[in-house]
Amino acid sequence: MNINIDAKTLKSALKNCTMAIEKDNTIPVLNCIRIRSLKGQVVLSATNMDMWIEQTIEAEIKSPGIRVFDPAPLMALLDDCGDDKTVNLLGLGGNEGTIQATVPTHDFEIQVSLEWVPLGDLPYAPDPKEQTVIGNSAGDLATHINKVKFAISNEETRYYLNGIYFHGEEDNLVTVATDGHRMATYKSDLGGTFKAASEFEPFILPRSAVAPILACLPVQGSNATVSYCLASKDGVAKYFRLFVADEVTITTKLIDGTYPDYKRVIPNEAGLTQISLDKTRTTRALKAFSKVAQAVKLKFPALEIHADGTGMDIKHRSEKIGDIHTRIPALTKEDIPAFGINGRLALDAIKNIDADGICMMPGIGEDARHSPIIFRGLDNQDPGFTCVTMPMRV
Repeated sequence: MNINIDAKTLKSALKNCTMAIEKDNTIPVLNCIRIRSLKGQVVLSATNMDMWIEQTIEAEIKSPGIRVFDPAPLMALLDDCGDDKTVNLLGLGGNEGTIQATVPTHDFEIQVSLEWVPLGDLPYAPDPKEQTVIGNSAGDLATHINKVKFAISNEETRYYLNGIYFHGEEDNLVTVATDGHRMATYKSDLGGTFKAASEFEPFILPRSAVAPILACLPVQGSNATVSYCLASKDGVAKYFRLFVADEVTITTKLIDGTYPDYKRVIPNEAGLTQISLDKTRTTRALKAFSKVAQAVKLKFPALEIHADGTGMDIKHRSEKIGDIHTRIPALTKEDIPAFGINGRLALDAIKNIDADGICMMPGIGEDARHSPIIFRGLDNQDPGFTCVTMPMRV
């Protein structure tokens, strides 16, 4: 094998593929990249056995070949390589031999022998025959993921919460994520960019696939085409696959589990009241409380909220900080008794609302102390987004 590749292109492709490599992995072959040559191109791929990322890039193929090697030394050298440089990858001793990289830096060349493993040790991505395309809009997919990803659970015991739940509801696509303390949902009209809900079964996209998918989606305004599909086996969806132009393919296993009936968590709005807030002022106030807590090495404090007709009081009391209090403008139809809320969860919800005004909906009267709190955009702004946050004792 003897291949010349543009350094900038190679660096970008390696960065994408290595997102499939787990940082704390202890299996040497799963730290490796496969490179195989095609006509005028090479294909780079990596896996952690649950997700496969493959990227095709242009290259000058002097002699074809295939290798599996640890990319870490090469990626380190590419950081000091100019954008107009060309990297040479030379395979020695047949397909089971060593691989030598020649990397030109700013004023000299470095040659490094890359650690390699036998070709058959790194598994290829599955290639299911049953595939149903469910969408083609990169922007819509990114929005549905970005809107709810902050609420994905990290708790391993309830593994089915460690991802984003996709399902159809009439003519809408709905994504949901929850960690048991807060839940985010986003709903949008299918609008031709997604298949009808009846054409694909609900699925849970794992948390580990979220960052790679968002990173590999084309930037807004790009002409790159995308499609994403469910790959099934024996009639059951097993994989999610993303295709970006003819370059990047991501294949990830889906979470095999039953998502809970999340609608039971959303309170009946007839039993809630409304606090109308300015997003900017509310965000600044919550961030100020966060900075005070960080200054004395505390987590984001539990906040006591009280609202009347013209304003909302935000308070925190603790032995280490003492009393903190601020009042921001707010509109309510009635006096709302004090209730507690996790300030960090409230800030996360507010940051993900694309609106100038925020609608915060606690329970009515004394119910405000124990009723879940809904966050939405005010006056039907960002209508697809809803976040439900559980109250706290203060």
